[in-house]
Order: sequence, then C-alpha cells, then structure tokens
Amino acid sequence: MNLGSPGRPAAPARLGFALGGGAALGWSHVGVLRVTEEVGLRPDLVVGTSMGAIVGAAYCAGLLEDVEAVARSFSLFDMLGQMWDLGLARAGWLSGRKTTALLRRYFGDRTIADLDIPFHALAADLVTGEPVLISEGCIVDAIRASMSLPMVYEPVLLGRRVLVDGGMKAPVPMQAARELGATHLMAVHVSGDYPGRVAASRLNLQRLRDNSGTTIATLAFAMMSDSLVEAQRALARPDVYLEPEVGAHPMHAFHKAETLIEIGEAHARRHRAKLVALRDAVAGARRAGRERQPA
Repeated sequence: MNLGSPGRPAAPARLGFALGGGAALGWSHVGVLRVTEEVGLRPDLVVGTSMGAIVGAAYCAGLLEDVEAVARSFSLFDMLGQMWDLGLARAGWLSGRKTTALLRRYFGDRTIADLDIPFHALAADLVTGEPVLISEGCIVDAIRASMSLPMVYEPVLLGRRVLVDGGMKAPVPMQAARELGATHLMAVHVSGDYPGRVAASRLNLQRLRDNSGTTIATLAFAMMSDSLVEAQRALARPDVYLEPEVGAHPMHAFHKAETLIEIGEAHARRHRAKLVALRDAVAGARRAGRERQPA
C-alpha cells in the first residue's frame, strides 16, 4: 500500500538503493554511501527503512556530509539530551518529540518532492498489518513513521493509518525498491551479522540460567529478522548485497558513529569490484535502451 505516488516516469534502466534499519548501526550506511559515490554509483531511487530512511533522506537531500559531521561529534550526553524523552504513560518509552525536533533541525519543512533523488520511506500499518510506502509529504513525518520501533517510540498517526517501524515488514526494503521500478539494486543490511551479535552477547553456553532473558530475546529477535531478510532477498535478488560487520556493537550506540561509519566504508571497499560491476551494468543497460529507441 502506497501513501502517495512514486512520482517520476520509469526509465529503461533504474538503479535503486535499499537501505535497511538498525538504529545506531545504520551509521554504517554513511560509510557505504561514501564508497558508492567514489565509484560513481548514483541511484535513481532510494528506499529506506527506519535508520535507513534517515540516512537515505539525507543522501537524497545532499545533506550526507552534514549528517556525518554531526554523527561523528555525537556524544552519549547528546544522545540522552537530544533524543530521549522518557515517559511511562505512553504507547512507547519515548514520545519522539525530541527526535522529531532533531530531524527538523536538518530537514526543516522540506518535502519528499524537494529532494534531488526520488526517496521513499517504508513504515508498517499497525492495524492492517500492511507495509506502507511513504512517497510524498513532509520528510520528517515520513522518517518519524518509518523509525517508530514498537515499545521504544510511540506510533505515528498519518492520515488514517497508525504507523510503526517499517522493519516489522521489511528490515531491508528490497522488494519495495523492485516494485518502484528498480531494474538494478543494491541492498544494505546493517542489522545482520548474526555471528557478531552472538559473540558480543557473551552467551553462557555452560550455564544457560546465567543468561538474561533480554539477551536471549534480543538474539531471538535478530534471528527472526534475519530470516525475514533472507526470504525477501531471495525474492528481490539484489545485484549487490552488503552486510557490514557491525554485530559487535549495540543498536543504541549512536555515540559510536565514527566507528560504525568506518566499518561500513571498509566493508564497501572490500566489495568495490561488485559496486563497479553494478555501475557498469547500469550504464550498459542504459546504452542498450537508447539504441533500441526508434530514430
């Protein structure tokens, strides 16, 4: 289900970026995008889920360097002061007002139509269970809906829809990018690296009772999410699939942006040949399309 029209007419060959959610781990998208820019891989559309929507919108708005500069200077104190507005009598631990104010500081009142590259944010309808693609309207509202992780943030009421984090339906919005017309696709899964998560959890295999329920539930949720991503990957068949090794870091580590960005960049550099091949494939498909057009 689509909130708004995807907008621009389809081209013979269209490159899409599908940027997945992962809270603070999504800073690694910045490092990946730095390498795609370096190799000249420029998308025709970007679809983001949760943190992927934040970074994706910044990229499409030409604000990636500004966001990176802020992220690198973000301290634990900044995270607590600028993002956390705790309250128990709500539909989530955080109302999201501080996060919305922080987003508005950078995106202002811009709309999705104002962006240089077509952008779409994926959310999920809590009532119908449908994925909802937000393709028009206020950028901040779209991001806020896409990142409304249940229990952490209050859901967002947009129109008649009650929206929560798009990761509930598609942690990496690969299929959405295909449905929007992406003939070529790069997908980035920043909340994967399950082996890294297990190692970082220090799971006690000798005395299972010594493990906290939170640790076990977190790993179980990650396992379930990875299964969903793998199933959707099989359907969408992205041309390039990246999964930075960020599992050793907690999802709330927004103050570790510098490290996470560097991990994303290093991972993309290891797969640079694949990115170059994708760039060349897109260029070749566009040339072939032009040659097929009648004179």
